[in-house]
Amino acid sequence: MNGTNVSRVEFEAERMASRNEAAAALARIVTSGNDLEQCLAAQALGRIGDASAADVLIAALRDPDEDVRVDAATAIMALSIEDAVPTIIENIAQDPCVDAKIAYARAVAHFRAEAAVPVLRLLVGGMAEDEIAWDDEDIAQSESDDWLEVQLAAVEALGQLGASEAADDIRAAMEDEFGQDLLRPGLVALAQMGDAGLEIVLDYLRSGTARARKIAVDALRQCAPDRLSGLLDELLADADASVRLIALAALQAGDPRLVDCLDDADETVRSEAAARLVRLQPARLRTFLDDESEAVRIAVLGAFAGLSEPPAVDDVTNLLLDWLDKGTPKLACASAELLPMIDAKASVEPLRRAALRRGAAGEIRRAAVSGLAKVSPGTAVETLIEVARDPVRPIRLEAIGGIARIAADGEDEDRRKAGDVLLAALSGSLDTPPDEAETDKADAAAEEDEDRPAERHGRHAAKEDRADQVNRIRIDREGNIIEERPEPDTVENAPETADEPGAEDIAEPEDAFPISTLDSLQDGFASPTDEAASGEIKLTSEDLSFLELAQGRQGKRVLSPEQRAPAHTDVRVLAARVLADLKRPDVVDSLVSVLEESNEELRFAAGVSLADLLETPEILSEEAGRALARHLADRSPTLRLWLTRAASAARSPVLVEALRARVDDEESTVRAEAILGLSRLDPDFQIESYLQDDDMTVRQCAGKALVERHGAGARDALIELAFGHGGTDRLVAARYLRDTDPDAANAEVIARLQSSENAVDRRIAIEVLGELNAVRPLHAVGA
Repeated sequence: MNGTNVSRVEFEAERMASRNEAAAALARIVTSGNDLEQCLAAQALGRIGDASAADVLIAALRDPDEDVRVDAATAIMALSIEDAVPTIIENIAQDPCVDAKIAYARAVAHFRAEAAVPVLRLLVGGMAEDEIAWDDEDIAQSESDDWLEVQLAAVEALGQLGASEAADDIRAAMEDEFGQDLLRPGLVALAQMGDAGLEIVLDYLRSGTARARKIAVDALRQCAPDRLSGLLDELLADADASVRLIALAALQAGDPRLVDCLDDADETVRSEAAARLVRLQPARLRTFLDDESEAVRIAVLGAFAGLSEPPAVDDVTNLLLDWLDKGTPKLACASAELLPMIDAKASVEPLRRAALRRGAAGEIRRAAVSGLAKVSPGTAVETLIEVARDPVRPIRLEAIGGIARIAADGEDEDRRKAGDVLLAALSGSLDTPPDEAETDKADAAAEEDEDRPAERHGRHAAKEDRADQVNRIRIDREGNIIEERPEPDTVENAPETADEPGAEDIAEPEDAFPISTLDSLQDGFASPTDEAASGEIKLTSEDLSFLELAQGRQGKRVLSPEQRAPAHTDVRVLAARVLADLKRPDVVDSLVSVLEESNEELRFAAGVSLADLLETPEILSEEAGRALARHLADRSPTLRLWLTRAASAARSPVLVEALRARVDDEESTVRAEAILGLSRLDPDFQIESYLQDDDMTVRQCAGKALVERHGAGARDALIELAFGHGGTDRLVAARYLRDTDPDAANAEVIARLQSSENAVDRRIAIEVLGELNAVRPLHAVGA
């Protein structure tokens, strides 16, 4: 055994001894503390993973306080203390607390305690007040039937126990017309109960409602797949297409019944079958495109396009070209996305024509632009430059996104050329400011053109006021265009909310045109604001993530396709945003120069990109660093935040003075970033004083900076951070201590717990011990 191994073994032994000391201290609290301390100590014991406190936790199941009993049961389950099972089974009947009964039901299922089946069966049938204790006052005051949660927990536990003798009890509860809806949990439980339960599931499968049949199939697939396989013929012949779809999903690859599904009367079933088959047999792509249904064809094209290594096929190019030219918008879009994969050379000119065709549907033009970026980049760049001057906003933005992808992923020469184009776009030389009247005229004409394809394909419906239908556009740092439905009011008039929905929370309208593959990334682009940052910042093991904070600000605006911003303005903004992927000094120089301009959106986009770029070492020139330093005092707190983050990442000596000025910034997140930057740049910077800052974010950043600078030497300061400010920073400080000097910290915290008479300090100490010694910490830094 070499020295390294010995050292590691010794370290693990010391850690185990330290954990045992913490567990013993916590066990004493479970026995003698007040109610809140007992609960916190029980929770901490469950997380530490030390079963030496088994007797203490079992005794806590009889504690007068119901919360202590619940936390004790949860810890017992986490520690797998099987000796507690008899007491838990008794408590199911005797404990009047609803939450405790639910915890006990989960525990007996965890321990596979078959002795609990009789009492669980009673709970499935009703409250059984003659045999089961309840808190009548709590039940009477409850706004809902809390006991129903106990019934549900009992059903789930019986299923996990495979208690076939309870099958009829569960069926009766499911069919109780005055009871709660137990169809799904009941069928899942029954499917785990062997023949007795499976027979009931099959009854529902054969004669139940369409919903019941679908749930029954799903339960069988989840719990008894072998039993399901013998029923697939029956299910595939079901009159309900949704049941046939579920059966289709259960078919194994290579099952000949998959091919039979291509003849199904329902196009949804055919689409799913064709998509699965083309993934299994991609060389037969042309065969699967013979279906007359457009939905099936689109499903096949999408499945083929999603293959990581699609085979070469040479018999569909003409078909795709025809659909691109004459197909419906959805089919044309799918064809445009796939053409570059099938025949890159033949697709260049058709995609170019489609991208530049002013009278075509907007979704087709966007798909063509996206397709061009997948073709030979050297061929596509010139066309994309031309499209980037288009008067229709979504089209020109898609073109810049395509150029950005080439700049990031193309061959060396193509990357250089595309990067130069983006720099030209940033400078405004890619396009010249158009006459305002001409811009309005072009946008109006584009709007009319956008409507015509819908009429040609019979999709034109009676429209409400145009302003109510406008889709907003957000742009992420890769150049992706993210569609959103319009908000009912302006930001200024809208009510304040704690959480703002992201793009993934907003449903797309059915007739919205498809978004390019770039749009699968959801890093939303927010405009600048001068309001102060709101909400807490979350710390990660890597660094503070201020991106979420900046994008969650009140008053942010989005780029609207009807905003009629001239191409030379919005193209510059998007170019600034996507240039973050080009790790070139001239890109940094150009973005820094943009900070001198008055366009707020442009300056904000440049700041965000600089924060990403300057994480690359030695990419910031001394001249650009001095220019950047001048802007760290910008009037916008959001821009100050991003620029301070960029300056911190750059670690350039020329930025030290500018960062010093920001450690007293009125915006706490700016102060936090400046502290991190100075702690890395200035060895004389006094970090400790910021542990007393009024803002939690600043204190926690200072703690992080201390760990980076001093390691285990920061222990005393981190312990004070944990106990200061009412314990607000206790879990973050504990995580820092875990990574530096956990054993010495353990000893100090245990000493405080044993000697302090301050109730708040004792509670903090208990939680810190739980976090310090947790086998699997539940709390991320910043939680």
